[in-house]
Amino acid sequence: MKILMVTRENARDKRYGLAKSLSPVVEQLQKQGLAVRYVSQADLTARNVHWIERLTRGATKVASLLLPDCLAVLTGGVIQRLNMGRVAAKIARREGYTHVHCHDPIICAGALLFSFRRSFRCGVTQHGFGSYSQAIHEDGAPMTTGVMRLMRRWEASTLAKCDWVVSPTIRGLKQLSRDLSVHPVPQHWVAITHPKPSMELCERSLARAELRLSPDKVYILAVGRIVPLKDFHTLLAACSRLKLKQDWSLIILGDGDWDAIRREASELGLADDALILAATDQPGQWYSAADLYVSTSTTESFGMANHEALCAGLPAILTAVAAVPEAAGMAPVYIPESNVEAVHKALNELITSASARAYRAEQSLSLSSQWPTTDAIADAYIDCYNGRFRHLTAPR
Repeated sequence: MKILMVTRENARDKRYGLAKSLSPVVEQLQKQGLAVRYVSQADLTARNVHWIERLTRGATKVASLLLPDCLAVLTGGVIQRLNMGRVAAKIARREGYTHVHCHDPIICAGALLFSFRRSFRCGVTQHGFGSYSQAIHEDGAPMTTGVMRLMRRWEASTLAKCDWVVSPTIRGLKQLSRDLSVHPVPQHWVAITHPKPSMELCERSLARAELRLSPDKVYILAVGRIVPLKDFHTLLAACSRLKLKQDWSLIILGDGDWDAIRREASELGLADDALILAATDQPGQWYSAADLYVSTSTTESFGMANHEALCAGLPAILTAVAAVPEAAGMAPVYIPESNVEAVHKALNELITSASARAYRAEQSLSLSSQWPTTDAIADAYIDCYNGRFRHLTAPR
């Protein structure tokens, strides 16, 4: 068995993206004697990148003249993903890979399109909650009803040709079934959870000293790309209402438009020292330094940052959306989405009550201790590649 893992991630995406969850599985599969290669946009040749950029610019320009605005926005992303599928098919043919695992259905469509006489088994992991088309729509490329219908038909057609379809949660599989009108859920659709994150954690005092944080403040940590679906607006609004004796700061760990976050924080009356923005390749330090974690996302297919925070033993406040309740179990305090008052109330309780934080931290560590091992997850993947489908999900 020779496995090719394929994503669209670039070098920057790897900081918070799929590579963080895939790398431990790839390493475990390799330890078990399998040949596994991970390919992303970061591995493309300069010549390939040049021509794809030219093709994308040209196609987007034409699309903007002839097609609805939403299709023009989609064009570039679709071309890049199809190209990754083409590259995957080429590598698989040339190097004799028996299994191509695409982490995006459009990449998978490209791999199938350019495979010609396919000599490899091919499947996909759906990293959106339900339909990937819906995930694209919510993540900045809004579609009209007609375009969404076409995209979902294409997605359903692609998945019908796959040898396996994986989601990190059973909720995700059920939502995918509803979104694509595929009933019942096919036998080769399987839920396999993400592994525990590999992070270097340390004592809180040491982490704070290394990060030059105050030893006495209460630090609230949020992690994620600065995009609308993470709903940092609600978090900032809730923090602006905190009237506490304790000195506190909100840390947002992520990439994106920091200037917009700073402007909004200023408009809400948050003091400069109440907001810390940072990007890092070593999130373990920040999890170690924080007192609690909060996520106000409006959707999550799994919630990797949530998972990291819980495995780091942090008390957590999470929105009860999409797959979060399945992935996080009973460990966090749950809040409704886009509800400033609920976030404010939960923050106020955890900041002012050391016993409440201690209880939630204990629940987080309990969830982490029961999590499936990486070798068990790798075995579930191997079974999947061999046509034996079984769910391996978060502990309940």
